[in-house]
Amino acid sequence: MSKITYELTIKGLPYAISKERQEDPEFKRNILLALFPECAESQAIVIAEKKFGQKFYPMPYNWKGWDIISEDKSIKIEVKQTSVMGTSSDLSINATWSKKDLCTHIMIFDFFNPTISISIIPHDEFFASKFHGNAKLWRWNSDYKEKTYSTRYGWNKKENVVLFLKHKFEE
Repeated sequence: MSKITYELTIKGLPYAISKERQEDPEFKRNILLALFPECAESQAIVIAEKKFGQKFYPMPYNWKGWDIISEDKSIKIEVKQTSVMGTSSDLSINATWSKKDLCTHIMIFDFFNPTISISIIPHDEFFASKFHGNAKLWRWNSDYKEKTYSTRYGWNKKENVVLFLKHKFEE
């Protein structure tokens, strides 16, 4: 995936936002954080069509189980994204465990790092991987190094890095 660059301009709102506010880096970051989920789902269709060689369609908002589906209905992909650190060294995604046995793949967008990384992990491999805590967060190291960690939860995040990289989408 090519390196992302963006320029944020805000137009067409019912009230003007001051130029100073628009140029504030924190303000821009907050706007982008709000837009990343929509960007991921829109781009997911393009990526899935390239990877699987067929047409994909979005599901209605808040659909239970997956976000996009193939034309032949055989591929159902749940789309997740992260743009902030979950811990001091890890990225994480949430709300995936409820998708178990409903989708065929999990597509993960890493919007945190300067170069976007995307992984499309098959259902069985994803749900056989390591999850964290009662919320069942799926974590991996933000630097993508295959380090071994010993935590109080007794698992290492290396396996999730390996799984993410194994299924990383390359154009």
